[in-house]
Amino acid sequence: MSERAKTILLVFLVALSIVLSFFMWYGVARPYVSSSAGGNQEISPAVLLNVLKPESIVINFGGMTHTPIMENSSFDSAWREFQNIVFLSSGNSTDVSESDFITAMDYRSIRYTFAFPIPVSYFNEAYGKQLDLPVNTIKDIIILSGSSPSFYIYDGFDSYVRMNLGYKNNGIETIISVNEDNAPLYSTAKDLGFTDSMRYDVLLPLDQELIKIPVISPGVLDDFEINALVSRFFESGSVVRRIKEISGDMVFTDGRRGLKIYRDGRLEYTYSTASSARVDDITAIKVATDFLVRYLPDINRVGLAGIKEEWDGYTINYVVRYNGLPVYSKQYGYPITVEVKNGQVSSLKAVSLGFSPKNTLTEIAVGALDAMDISFKEGFKYWTGLDICYVADDGRIRASWKVSDGDRTVYIDMENGSL
Repeated sequence: MSERAKTILLVFLVALSIVLSFFMWYGVARPYVSSSAGGNQEISPAVLLNVLKPESIVINFGGMTHTPIMENSSFDSAWREFQNIVFLSSGNSTDVSESDFITAMDYRSIRYTFAFPIPVSYFNEAYGKQLDLPVNTIKDIIILSGSSPSFYIYDGFDSYVRMNLGYKNNGIETIISVNEDNAPLYSTAKDLGFTDSMRYDVLLPLDQELIKIPVISPGVLDDFEINALVSRFFESGSVVRRIKEISGDMVFTDGRRGLKIYRDGRLEYTYSTASSARVDDITAIKVATDFLVRYLPDINRVGLAGIKEEWDGYTINYVVRYNGLPVYSKQYGYPITVEVKNGQVSSLKAVSLGFSPKNTLTEIAVGALDAMDISFKEGFKYWTGLDICYVADDGRIRASWKVSDGDRTVYIDMENGSL
């Protein structure tokens, strides 16, 4: 045998040895049975109904007392009333001023606030009909209590409208009354005279001792749950490589798809798309939401938080509610972010596949005014938001104040004041 042939054979044997050693060291997962995570299928508009929900619902008891709804059944009841009144009704509309909208908050009412101005076309698609509304987007709606439930709409830009419906059977007053006895009370910046430094609708708790926030942690998957999850992401017959990193994080890949499951519960998925199809924003949201429903079925109470158009697709953010509070992420911003390119999901980032209660309550040592002081030292001079939330960070989930000034947002731990 010639020296050249020997050299080629030796190189081949060394390469083969490296490949075999790789699979022996890391192991090869069995072929998982699932439909393709990047495949196309007809998606029902009904998937939009799962995520077109308000970010917050606040009850006004009349005058200066309010309370945000944080209990799941009350939230769901209030949302059903919204749909019954706003989306299934028609009436006469009147343009009003921002001052009129603010005054409406003084009456017994329920206010629904969405994470961003949601186009009415999204709701049209979800319901399969043209809704009778005089605005193109919806940011805030206040529904007044009573047998003639008129409501006010703010489109998120510069339009305020009052809708007069006439008599309509509704449960708005019932929802308000049910929450009136034991709910922790809040007042707005307007009520408390803080409008020089705060937006008029920022809520401040009157007695933080009454606020109960359960301590939670991110759900961490065991081996059986990991295998079940992987089987949903990879095609039947795929040869899936399984790599355990030194950190303990797990990586799965079949060459085109990659799935990384972190020790702290985070999840990242990537898919190399080959299509060149371009879709509109509603289709992108349907694709992303259907993906979540099919591949992350254990995440409940997910709401659309925003969509950003990129040159090659869309980035879609979702917020997750737990114990009635939104969950955010230090790493990702939102707890779930999906990228849709060429009509297919190309990337997913999620803080967790679920949450576990710790059977204890957060000790609120840092109140709302303390959070303002801390953020003031960070350069805040005006506050547009001061909200209670959960923040996922480095394997922990902390009850925090979400503090915003219109340009920046910081999260302040309720127990120790850390950022």
